[in-house]
Amino acid sequence: MKRRYFNKNQPSNPHQEFTKELQQKRQLFRIVRLDEFPAIFESYNVYLPCDNGHTWTAGLLCPCGCKQEIYLNLLPGIRPCWKIKEHLDGTATIQPSILQMKGCRSHFFIRKGNVEWVIKREKRSVH
Repeated sequence: MKRRYFNKNQPSNPHQEFTKELQQKRQLFRIVRLDEFPAIFESYNVYLPCDNGHTWTAGLLCPCGCKQEIYLNLLPGIRPCWKIKEHLDGTATIQPSILQMKGCRSHFFIRKGNVEWVIKREKRSVH
């Protein structure tokens, strides 16, 4: 049996370095905790303002590029309501999907920081 020795400076998984580089190139939604919403939102940030230890709303910019600010209710007793999960790498998952009712009309999910677009399927007529 052949023994493998690893240099402490090298990743133990050869794909780890590639994955790290890919994440740096790709824009991922990440959680930003603060006292209040910033005056200007930055792309790919999910802002979670904390009020007396409670987070009741979230804010982000629409990922389509229209620069529309989106605010999400996090209070379970009020509808619609979203849940946000922060992963160990700081990326966000938001459930359920986000649908812009006005403006760009984007419809998407955010899962582990990635945007997954919902594409409407046209109804086919049956002959």
